Amino acid sequence: VVGTRPRKDIGEQRTRFDSIAMKENIAMSMADVLTFNSSVFVKNYGRATLSTVAFRGNSASHTQVTWYGMRINHPMLGMTDFSTIPSYFIDDASLLHG
Repeated sequence: VVGTRPRKDIGEQRTRFDSIAMKENIAMSMADVLTFNSSVFVKNYGRATLSTVAFRGNSASHTQVTWYGMRINHPMLGMTDFSTIPSYFIDDASLLHG
């Protein structure tokens, strides 16, 4: 009997952002890029204020954000302010559903 593993984890789906969309929106924050190029709900409280992301019915504190494998969520609140992340800092971005 020979078993094989599935090529991707069951229940995990990855959506990669198009690099052209990232370069076209160079003057925007990541909150704006997520608003226009993904299905996540971005709660924006106005210009230069807090912008949080709600994903798959969860609150912003249940959304983990990593940068090169390191968590960048606020240690006390557990959420990330996407309005403070300029899109020109990001070369490659993806959403992990699941």
